[in-house]
Amino acid sequence: MESDIINRALQSTRGISESMRALDSALMEEGIRKRKVTDAQVVLPHLLSGDATFQAIEHAVDDLVKCVPQDHDVLILVDDLTVHDARFIGPHTFLFEGVNPEGRRAAVVCHFSTFFVKIHVFACMF
Repeated sequence: MESDIINRALQSTRGISESMRALDSALMEEGIRKRKVTDAQVVLPHLLSGDATFQAIEHAVDDLVKCVPQDHDVLILVDDLTVHDARFIGPHTFLFEGVNPEGRRAAVVCHFSTFFVKIHVFACMF
C-alpha cells in the first residue's frame, strides 16, 4: 500500500514535470512568434518603400554617365516624358519632371511600384 502511494506520487510528479516542459515549450514558441512579428514590422516599411528603386535608377544613370563618350547624353524616360529632374518623395512616391514629346513641360507623379523607367544613351546633335 505504501509503495502504491509512492508510485502514484512519482507518476504525479512525472506528469507535473511533463506539463512544465510542455508549458516551457509553448512559452518559447510564443516568444519566437512574437520575435518574428517584431522583425516583420521592422522589415515591412523598407519593403514598402521606393528607396531601393530610386537608388537603382541613380546607380544605372551614374554607370552610363561614366562609360559614354562626352558627346553623348544619358536620357531618362518615364512613360512619354523625357526627365530633367527626378525626386523621391518618401516613402513611396516619385515625381518626374521634364518635357513631353510635343516639347511642353510636364510631370509624372507615381507610386514606386507602378512605373517603368527607360535609360538611353543618345549622341548629341550639337
